[in-house]
Amino acid sequence: SMKETQLTFDGAEGTIINGTTDWVYEEEFGLRDGWAWSPDGRYLAFLQLDESKTSDFVMADLQGERPELKRFRFPRAGEANSEIRVGVIDIATGKPQYFATGNWHEDNEAFEYIPRLGWTPAINGKHYVWMLRMNREQNHVSLLHGDPANVQLKTIFDDKESTWVEPFDPFGGNPKLVYLEDGKHVLYQSERDGYNHLYLYKTEGGPAQQITRGAWEVTAFHGYDAKSKQFYFSANAEAPRETHLYRVTFDPNKSSNAAAPVKITKERGTHNINWSKDWRYFIDTYSNRHTPAVTRLHKAEGALVKFLEDNAALMRTVAEHDFPQAEFLTLPGADNNTLHAYLIKPTNFDPSRNYPLLMYTYGGPAAQNVTDSWDGFFGYFHAYLAQQHQVIVACVDNRGAAGYGKAFESAVHKNMGTVEARDQIAAAKYFGALPYVDEKRIGIWGWSYGGYNTLMAMTKYDGPQVFKLGIAIAPGGDWDMYDTIYTERYMSTPQKNPQGYKEASPLNFVANLRDDQELLIVHGDQDDNVHFINTLHLLRELQKNKKRFQFMLYPGGNHSLQGTGNPFVFLHLFETLTEFVQENL
Repeated sequence: SMKETQLTFDGAEGTIINGTTDWVYEEEFGLRDGWAWSPDGRYLAFLQLDESKTSDFVMADLQGERPELKRFRFPRAGEANSEIRVGVIDIATGKPQYFATGNWHEDNEAFEYIPRLGWTPAINGKHYVWMLRMNREQNHVSLLHGDPANVQLKTIFDDKESTWVEPFDPFGGNPKLVYLEDGKHVLYQSERDGYNHLYLYKTEGGPAQQITRGAWEVTAFHGYDAKSKQFYFSANAEAPRETHLYRVTFDPNKSSNAAAPVKITKERGTHNINWSKDWRYFIDTYSNRHTPAVTRLHKAEGALVKFLEDNAALMRTVAEHDFPQAEFLTLPGADNNTLHAYLIKPTNFDPSRNYPLLMYTYGGPAAQNVTDSWDGFFGYFHAYLAQQHQVIVACVDNRGAAGYGKAFESAVHKNMGTVEARDQIAAAKYFGALPYVDEKRIGIWGWSYGGYNTLMAMTKYDGPQVFKLGIAIAPGGDWDMYDTIYTERYMSTPQKNPQGYKEASPLNFVANLRDDQELLIVHGDQDDNVHFINTLHLLRELQKNKKRFQFMLYPGGNHSLQGTGNPFVFLHLFETLTEFVQENL
């Protein structure tokens, strides 16, 4: 019969958390389940967080007849995080022991985070707890192996950067550290040579062997087929906007270099891959800007077996509605760098006309917008604006975006809100010089970091002379009001980088808005990510500086404006955005 057994007894509300994580770990590390069983079932490894020193955040829920207060732990930039340690329980005794994760001795720098943990395959007949240990600046990560019998630790490798390291996918979909089944090797993705590539370490320690190299990025590692000696991965080697499946032949037990990668997928665009466990087949869901997602089954070498979903109904609908297509281009950025972009024009485009142009931006680290893939959300809205309202829509990946190498992305290090805004402004000037664009009717809009980027581009440098209109949805206003992990990864702490934080806040620049600029701000009052207080501070600064603006509040709306209990929130939102663009651009 099934029996439930309690293993920890020191958990307490607001102080000790065992086996799961706090808000900021789940949000920024994508880590919720802080526990892992050993493969033989003898041990349970777990995270323990002490959040007693972490500050509270309080939100007022005003949807009911009486206000309700919601309280949760939210460490802001520069404040105390939860203290974390790794425990392991021998199921036979039920007693937890804890690993002494300690400091890095060479610089006496205390660790701050354990963003990942798990169990190794058998290494010489024994399973070890593996954990990633990271400092608060997030520019130094170590892989440690812990012996569950005596809680002794061994460092397998270190990875360091002058800016930040990303030993995991913050969005959770791409495991960047994978053990091979032989127990002798562990694969790790690093940007140490300027681009994200595959490296292979021995689990006994020692230097890494680099498997892939080049001025392109590995976007996902799928695994290793020991029989054929094939490493399978996805990468943007064809073009920054495309993602294809590749294989590379490499024997981990030999010191020879890896062979050149071989591209398996053929069609232009973005391919999302899932492999069978025996490496005989893969499922490929691919799309591009002209083709909605199609899912097919292939043999390992690439031969088509069958269609699983051809999306024929959607393709017919798109064809019937004369759907406008995106065209890709490159253009000069603010500092002689090259920016990738796309334009969406109406299908009845007339080059002799002067069109208004609306730029869509996100622009934050770890994200890429200019991809050759079907955009099934904002893409429909942008197609509607182009086709029904004769507005050209543009999107530009500014410095800070992923997919173009470490130097391009890390340009924002310690100075967010600067190079992103300058690149968006440079792009707007480029578009404004095109013969078919009205330079006096250029707007910009975005959500979350994109809303923040919109505010910075509207108010800094010569943005007020360039942008006629801006729409900022759920925008950040002050980085010292955002969480520790995300903010400090890119900005360090407010104590160490006060000038960087000052330059990164739109609150300090809204006075630059011109009287003829039009600004719409949208937020939900139950946003537990970018708190509504950011927008309240922004509204106060706008009012203090006697600036005109429009504001739309979604009661009960979270960061995506959902959770309102109103199923028509998106209809209302996009009607509001459309009317604002129609009337002011």
